[in-house]
Amino acid sequence: MAVPALSVSSPVNLASDSFLNKTLTATFTAALDATTINSNAVVLLNVATEDIIETSISYNTATFTISITPLGVLAEDTVYKIRFPGTDIAIGTGYVLKDSASSDPIAVTIDVTFTTGTKIYIDDSSIDKDSTDYSLEGDLNLPVHVKALGDFVVSSTTPKVHSYDVASTIDGSNRVAIAFNKSLSTGLCSTDWVSVDAYGMLDSNAYIAVGSTLGTGIVAPMTGVSCSGDTLYLHFSGEMPKNIGVSVTLDKSITAEDGSEFGPSDYELTFTMERYPKVSGIHVIKRELSTIADTLNNDYIAALLLSNTINLVEKMSIDVSSISWTHLQWVTNKTIVDILDDQELEKAIVAGTRRQLGDLNVSIDLPQTEAARLSLKHARALKKLDIANKTLLGARGSALRYDSTKNITDVVDRLWHGVAGKLIDNRWSTYQPNIPASNVGMSRKAKVPPGTQWW
Repeated sequence: MAVPALSVSSPVNLASDSFLNKTLTATFTAALDATTINSNAVVLLNVATEDIIETSISYNTATFTISITPLGVLAEDTVYKIRFPGTDIAIGTGYVLKDSASSDPIAVTIDVTFTTGTKIYIDDSSIDKDSTDYSLEGDLNLPVHVKALGDFVVSSTTPKVHSYDVASTIDGSNRVAIAFNKSLSTGLCSTDWVSVDAYGMLDSNAYIAVGSTLGTGIVAPMTGVSCSGDTLYLHFSGEMPKNIGVSVTLDKSITAEDGSEFGPSDYELTFTMERYPKVSGIHVIKRELSTIADTLNNDYIAALLLSNTINLVEKMSIDVSSISWTHLQWVTNKTIVDILDDQELEKAIVAGTRRQLGDLNVSIDLPQTEAARLSLKHARALKKLDIANKTLLGARGSALRYDSTKNITDVVDRLWHGVAGKLIDNRWSTYQPNIPASNVGMSRKAKVPPGTQWW
């Protein structure tokens, strides 16, 4: 018999805007040996990171259909590949699908490539929920018998929740826009509906910036609110400087045109303005931490990146206009270490925690494979950070040059000679008025002109 071939798949090859949570299927032309259908012979890959996505795999013997269900929601706007390895790339026939009747393995690898969009699949067969219920769920996609409470909710915001590097004008008009699923009561529209906290991301005005100048600019205060249709606008007096965090809290007193009140609890919108200096980026961090990327808020990462960048600038007296590869490595890996340290702290706090909702039992425990990957990533990031630290400190591992009042006037190399025996700087070939910490007394006497001394 002929080796089974792929008949149809969902999504189809090269499909775009695929759902983030929908089960993937592949139907073959003939029956497959069910014993060969496993995670080695059916693989879901993130093409960019080459990470293997954990899945649950099942097989329908009547329709010759393999179902692949990701154990988590896929990333937005990301290219994935369903791969059925053939003997052309597999390390052995134990890692390929086989025909049920003849046990012939698939010879040529079969790939189905698709790109996700931003949508969550909703089971339209449900009779327990309506459109309002689904809007309340947001990104949750709850089971059909579980509903979120409330019927008056936020539908969208500008900027989006947890946005980062937001432009100084926010929406182009120095406004925050919050849209609801109902028209607002314009007669009751009031500043009492909101509270705004705009602050320096490092809690210091010394590190807010306008353009490329730190310590300049002021946080623009909110001047009022307005309501138009279903949208609440928060107006600010002008543009925001860089390195600012903004938190907007909506009060439960917000009232719709039909008289319903917002709630049942307060809603918080947070975002951060553009960073300066900008060393490394959000996507670099998320790519390195792909296993937990979906759990990390972008504004959280941005705040850590800025903190570590300022730390670098202050610690090493770096010229922000001359950022090197080593500086990039230091900020990137310091941020990775900080995030993973936070993850470990959270795990320690909630270790063994369980939550139950009806028949749904949720464990906080991290899968062992993911935990191992994160542990390895933490170790590698620490090593890279150590290398960057040594490189930077090595460049600064020099003695201080003092004037006659013992004030520091310059930093010069601690040695008169480089590794090849050449003079570091001809100016110090006979006289070097700094602490010669790396030179023995005999060398000092030979180099010091008569009538001079070392501080």
